[in-house]
Amino acid sequence: MEKDLKNYNLYMVLGMENGSSIEAVKKGYRRIALKFHPDRRPEDPRAVELFELATKAYRFLLDPVKKREYDLELERRKKKEYNLKHAAVRKLRKVQRRGIYSKKTINDADFNAFIQECQDNFMEFFSKVEKL
Repeated sequence: MEKDLKNYNLYMVLGMENGSSIEAVKKGYRRIALKFHPDRRPEDPRAVELFELATKAYRFLLDPVKKREYDLELERRKKKEYNLKHAAVRKLRKVQRRGIYSKKTINDADFNAFIQECQDNFMEFFSKVEKL
């Protein structure tokens, strides 16, 4: 794949869904080309850039071998994204199960000092209650 195409989803550039047929890609390109052709939009400086990007995406997706490899790569990315999202959820659940009294929290000096101070205040309060 060309270096400048790696940053884009080629199907989205052409306004298509991933895995669209070559015929659908042709129709999508025709629609985008008519919309962003520099002769139709001489006042729009981005029209040339968008038209060239759409043309590169179209030429790439017209090759059945490149298209098949690209579709497989999109599928791999989707699975990887799902697995990363799944891993993040599992990590969050693990933290939630551990709760506030995790090993990290229990070994935290500030937390331990706070607990000790609370216990001391509690004992001092109730020791004075007995004297009343």
